[in-house]
Amino acid sequence: MATLYNLSKAFVKLALKKTLNKRFPLNVFIAVTNKCNLKCDYCYGEYYNRKNFREFITDELIDILKTIKKMGCIFLQLQGGEPLLRKDIKILVETAKSLNLNTDLLTNAILIPKHIDTIKMLDSICISLDGSKFINDKNRGTDTFEKIVEGIDICKSEKIPTRINAVITNDTTIDDINFLMEFVKSKNILLNFCPSFKFKPLTENKNYDYFNYDTEKYFKLLDIIIDYKKKDYPIQFSINAYKIAKEWSLPLEKIRVSKNKLSENLNFPKCYHGDYVCFIDSDGRLYPCCNFWNDYVDINVHELGFEKAFQKLTRLNCQACYIYSYIDRNLLLNFNFSTLLNYIKIKKFDLK
Repeated sequence: MATLYNLSKAFVKLALKKTLNKRFPLNVFIAVTNKCNLKCDYCYGEYYNRKNFREFITDELIDILKTIKKMGCIFLQLQGGEPLLRKDIKILVETAKSLNLNTDLLTNAILIPKHIDTIKMLDSICISLDGSKFINDKNRGTDTFEKIVEGIDICKSEKIPTRINAVITNDTTIDDINFLMEFVKSKNILLNFCPSFKFKPLTENKNYDYFNYDTEKYFKLLDIIIDYKKKDYPIQFSINAYKIAKEWSLPLEKIRVSKNKLSENLNFPKCYHGDYVCFIDSDGRLYPCCNFWNDYVDINVHELGFEKAFQKLTRLNCQACYIYSYIDRNLLLNFNFSTLLNYIKIKKFDLK
């Protein structure tokens, strides 16, 4: 979660850069490792299939942090894999904070008890939890539910602004949505949702139907989320984002498209991923967003350095998708007033 000061600073800088038609990495996501201590059924990581794979060493990541700061970055998320598996994760967080980067970390929470000193430095933390114990443990592994809740409670006790990220799969039920809503309300933390991506999952579970959504059921779940948001449940993304996602008229396996393939009446905001937002994969590949997983084989931070790699980055022909976080971020980047008001409203969950 961004502080109001950083949000204000970001909007001023963004307005100036837009006026000058200048691109800059306002929001950077870095996968600091491909390693993970879980093996979630729907995970789309395919690192084990990549040849000549090389992760960043500490000094390389520190150089990247310094470069993105110099280029105007305000918001940083460290992710993986599982970022807490890196032995130098504390050094990376310390460096990010010394550069005044608003630093968030995405984690499965299993290792939080061993890294309290590190997480205390964060501006916010995002923890993966998919629903009740049954669906969460089915997705993430036996007895992970209790460990995740323990991690959440530690973050709460340390007054770290915390939010939950729940992946919606074909197995997600109305009961799971209801459970998550009451859970975050009781903990006074925020809740995100994310659909599972179209890519081949990491697991070799041949029977796992990771993406073939029951379309009617999927949109029903979105309706329920919207209803909860209207009741002021602590959901991070705006109602606009979920309503726009519901306008997706193509098959759900078509996760990104050029806008001319969608109805002209749709309200998808102009996408600025690749202009003001980018994702650095743990092998150095640079993407506008995770929808481009494995597409940018020739844009690699290892080979080009971040600055040159960012200059080459484009969205190809993609103009729209139904990923709620991307829609919500684009609404903000388009200075959508009601979406901005939503972020001001949910600041009550930022305990720092």
